[in-house]
Amino acid sequence: MLQGDHRKPLSVHTGWWQIISGIFCILCVFLPAVGYGGDSETTSPTHGTDFSAPEQKRQSNIDIVLIGASYAEGLKLNEVAGMTMINKGVGGQQSFEMLDRFQDDVINLNPRKVVIWGFINDIFRADPGKMDDAIVRIQESYREMVRLSRENSIEPLLATEITMGPRGGFKETIVRFIAGLMGKVSYQERVNLDVRKVNEWLKKYAAEQGLSVLEFQQVLADEEGLMREKKFTQDDGSHISEEGYKILSQYMINNEELFRKRLQ
Repeated sequence: MLQGDHRKPLSVHTGWWQIISGIFCILCVFLPAVGYGGDSETTSPTHGTDFSAPEQKRQSNIDIVLIGASYAEGLKLNEVAGMTMINKGVGGQQSFEMLDRFQDDVINLNPRKVVIWGFINDIFRADPGKMDDAIVRIQESYREMVRLSRENSIEPLLATEITMGPRGGFKETIVRFIAGLMGKVSYQERVNLDVRKVNEWLKKYAAEQGLSVLEFQQVLADEEGLMREKKFTQDDGSHISEEGYKILSQYMINNEELFRKRLQ
């Protein structure tokens, strides 16, 4: 010790205590920043990193999307097989218009499954003599919606279209009777013939692709299977009655296994 220096020398115990205190201070500052200390379940990941499981990354809680036209729009069923379902039916649309909004109304919602139902307006609006072209367009639209679904890991389910039913009223009954006597085919019969034709293609295509089919037409058809039963039809002969929707909803609930099927 230098002369005149009255500072006392540090003891061994004092030196070690200062070192330990310094290390403790450093740990108190840096450990919280690297994610230690505190509840691991409530501590937020740094830099906004998403450590959630893939299932939690889905944009919404939607499991099933139903896309279609006015027939689909009228189906008020929010859950099937314990899975949520959102309705994206838009009245008056044709199949190519459903395809146009498929990205926004289906893919962007990232559901597990999509039910594609709706080509009746393609047939309603086909120009005389151009029904074959309308049917080709239906087929192309459906193929593309199925392709987009599978490309985005969404399982497509196809629903058969529903035939028209008899229009209510005495006048319509007389017209159909006279047309039958003259050997002419009514408007409803012409539409129904083409609906059944496309339905047969739809089922064949689904079988080729390994897709499930919801047999909506069969559920609401009359005993002959050629047209919709009257009680399931509104007075305009086209739109589905409240009772018809109840039957369709129950059919979907009774066939929950179709919605549990996994992608192949």
